Amino acid sequence: LPFDLFKFTGKAVNNDAKLEWIVNNQSDVLSYTIERSIDNINFEEAGTVDAKNSNAANITYNFTDFNAGNIAKVVYYRVHSNEVTGVRKYTNIISVNFGDFRDVYVSVFPNPVTDKTTVLINALTDETAQLNLVDNTGRIVHKMVVNLVRGNNSIQLDMSKFNSGLYYLDITGKTISQKIKLIKQ
Repeated sequence: LPFDLFKFTGKAVNNDAKLEWIVNNQSDVLSYTIERSIDNINFEEAGTVDAKNSNAANITYNFTDFNAGNIAKVVYYRVHSNEVTGVRKYTNIISVNFGDFRDVYVSVFPNPVTDKTTVLINALTDETAQLNLVDNTGRIVHKMVVNLVRGNNSIQLDMSKFNSGLYYLDITGKTISQKIKLIKQ
């Protein structure tokens, strides 16, 4: 086998997910790709770490997924090798639990987006909010009114009809006022 996984762990530190994995026998590994998921089914790339040039035993790797707690209460992770032969070997899937949210938060997943993205809103109360998509010149290119319930809300946003570039997602309501950068590829 190209590499042997000895251990894969993750923990929440404030709003970040701190991941660590330890491998042996990684002679053909070029790098490791870290993938995350909010549903433990659909994974997207969170980052890549270059393989250390070593065949020593118990080689330790670390990766921090900054602000992962904004994505969901529980975020799932796996790592796969990128090998010289083109083969990928996956680790087991682990979860990082961020506990109960105490504040309103808004996040977009995936970001950057090619077609569709999900806007995740943790609301403090039931309310109606205005969601505006603003282009880089400050022009509102899309508006929608969303009815939020207390707790987690998931809103699908179709970005396929918009040009590539930088956008801002502006969400305002009774207890919420947040602006998030959104990149359309």
